Amino acid sequence: MPNEQKTEPVPEPPPPTLTTVAGPSFETPITIWAKSVGMFLLGVASVTISMVALTFQHSIAKFQRENGQQDIALKQKNGEFQKEVEGDRLAAMMVPFLNCRDSLQRAVALQLVSGQHSKLFTDAISQKCTLTPQARSEITQIRAQSVLRQRTDAFFTKLANAREYKNQGFDGPAARLFDEASRLMPKSFTDKVNTDELNRASKALSQGDFKEAADRFTIAFAAFQGAE
Repeated sequence: MPNEQKTEPVPEPPPPTLTTVAGPSFETPITIWAKSVGMFLLGVASVTISMVALTFQHSIAKFQRENGQQDIALKQKNGEFQKEVEGDRLAAMMVPFLNCRDSLQRAVALQLVSGQHSKLFTDAISQKCTLTPQARSEITQIRAQSVLRQRTDAFFTKLANAREYKNQGFDGPAARLFDEASRLMPKSFTDKVNTDELNRASKALSQGDFKEAADRFTIAFAAFQGAE
């Protein structure tokens, strides 16, 4: 049997490889303009967001400062109200001793009550009672001392309130309260005040420079530090 030749299978050619060739990129004036506008708007948006955030932070800081100032004002008003209540209560306790009979109890009672109540009581006694010249003189003197004591108390209260504002960084109300204190200051305290700084402080306040005014008022009244 003749030898048969074996034929080897012919391999199939590999599938063609598809190569994608990127076409040329064309940018029209419209697309360039659109990209430019987009970048511009993005920048504007970033700046706007930053400004809004900064404004919000400033608003919060301002709100906190205003609240702090209002807290101090409320605290001081409550303190003044409590003093008035205590004065009214003391005056009510002294009423039984305020009669027409000249006595040590009456004199002490008139000296203990506050200036407002002292004026009321001394006026009533002077008008309703028959007083000896000595008793009338004593009552007049007690009334004058009470008025001076009331003025002195108001002076120290103003100083203390002004310093509280100053310590918290509120120069405006501090300067105004220092100025009010200077107008209430008894004449006997004049030699304890730095009058040069007091005049400079008043001038700064009139010019609207609250920080300088508050600083100079603090120096002017330094001798009363802690006396309130």
